Amino acid sequence: MIIVKQNSQFPAADRISILSPVTITVLCENICQHLWSENRLQRFRGQIYFQELLYVLLQDALHLQVSDSDESLEYVKYYIEKNYQQELTIEQLAKVARISSRHFMRLFKKRYGCSAIEYLTIHRIKQAQQLIRAGSQYQLKDIARYVGYNDDFYFRHKFKQISGIPPAAFKRNSKQKIAAYHSLSIGVLLALQIIPFAAPANHPWTHYYNRKFETDNVLPLSLAESLKWEELQLASPDFIIGFDNLASIGERERLSDIAPVFLVPWVDTDWRMQLNLLSQFLGRKEVGEVWLERYERKAGF
Repeated sequence: MIIVKQNSQFPAADRISILSPVTITVLCENICQHLWSENRLQRFRGQIYFQELLYVLLQDALHLQVSDSDESLEYVKYYIEKNYQQELTIEQLAKVARISSRHFMRLFKKRYGCSAIEYLTIHRIKQAQQLIRAGSQYQLKDIARYVGYNDDFYFRHKFKQISGIPPAAFKRNSKQKIAAYHSLSIGVLLALQIIPFAAPANHPWTHYYNRKFETDNVLPLSLAESLKWEELQLASPDFIIGFDNLASIGERERLSDIAPVFLVPWVDTDWRMQLNLLSQFLGRKEVGEVWLERYERKAGF
């Protein structure tokens, strides 16, 4: 630990934790050895070692500052998720991060791709979505209060902005029983704010469901085609979603006897087109557009 005076011109004041003790020890020894030499060239060399020492100290200090900032931002994110029902301001969150408001806003957006207030809004709306999906008997105005909105109109505005559809429409849609016949279709459904009520048992999204959507209500479908067909028949879904390249003609005919089927085209389509086609079929075109816009903004397109 090295102490720097508060009124020093050195960029990092107060205490500096050392990350490179061996390097600093060697530099200090070289400084002592050369600065007291009678040879001018050696003394000049000692000054160079001293400047190198300052460089290493500054490098260590800045590295720790960056690490501290990362930890502070993660804590603020956690703080938002735990206190989203309260009225939170940039000033409050900056104090939690122990940095200035301007610096906090810049760092948070750089790290997470959105402002802290936008993150708060997104988290609130996601909590509202979970309550609606869970079949809560609460009215929408009660859900709005629960997630931190006292103004119903503002809640509806923000809900549509984040979800792509108003909360009332989201509530109606959440009652639809949509089955994902193939694992590949799960990702497209999630982008449309749809958690399939039935999906293949071997899909790779199980932990994702539990962590992000906090639900265990997904009916696992067997791998065997005959068993899967029987399970779907008993479940009586409203729609069955899959991919056309993975379903035989016989499968398509049998599935269509259970519920309306939409098989997303695989050939000559990219994932954006697949998302668009499915969103149109399910009447969620605006939801798909909102999701795509947010994705492209985060990706920097």
